[in-house]
Amino acid sequence: MTNTPETNEEIVLNDNQIICALTDAIKPAKSKELTLQSLIAMLNEEYGFEMSDMERDFTFAYSDQEGKNKRQKIDLAVFEESRLHFE
Repeated sequence: MTNTPETNEEIVLNDNQIICALTDAIKPAKSKELTLQSLIAMLNEEYGFEMSDMERDFTFAYSDQEGKNKRQKIDLAVFEESRLHFE
């Protein structure tokens, strides 16, 4: 039994909004977001990846072929099971 209180808050969305399955954030229901939500659900339900092993809008650092340090942001990162999420 948990000691967290239950809330009965009702979230009201506009017709052009959805709730992210991964972050519970309200997002605009654009084509890219709907595709991303479908991918998150598929990775979780069909392939067995835990939600805690995924992260949205993940930024990582790397060195390019010329040795310059760069940063890149990706829409969705999937990590090995229980691995820390850092660059």
